[in-house]
Amino acid sequence: MVATLTARMLGWQTRSYTDKLLCHHRVSGTAVGNRYMIHFNNGKKDYMFGGHPLWEVFRAAYRLPKRPLIAGACFLLAGYFWSLLTRVERPVTLEFIAFRRREQMIRLRRLFSGLLARSTRSRSRALGKQSREDVVP
Repeated sequence: MVATLTARMLGWQTRSYTDKLLCHHRVSGTAVGNRYMIHFNNGKKDYMFGGHPLWEVFRAAYRLPKRPLIAGACFLLAGYFWSLLTRVERPVTLEFIAFRRREQMIRLRRLFSGLLARSTRSRSRALGKQSREDVVP
């Protein structure tokens, strides 16, 4: 993650390859700790590598229905905010943190602007109005 973000900070273009499938035989991180501490440690790592607090809240919300139900999200938030309150040392630069947070907020804005646009289109269709996308030239 650090290498990818640093490359983007320096103006490089990065890609994800989704055509390859990986099958993990156990949950990543379970060799050392139990399933709850994994989520707590992930929250700590998110803080250490500059994750935005709002991003972390939405990340935890996304995690709520996944196993362990609710507890995983709570431990994720607890790890993040424990690190925030105790001021755990961060191994990355302030520039890196600012760049990561800016990217996270852009992604959240895109997510919510897309949801808002879909909601507006469906509401206008329900009222019988046509949107620009509905009109065929």
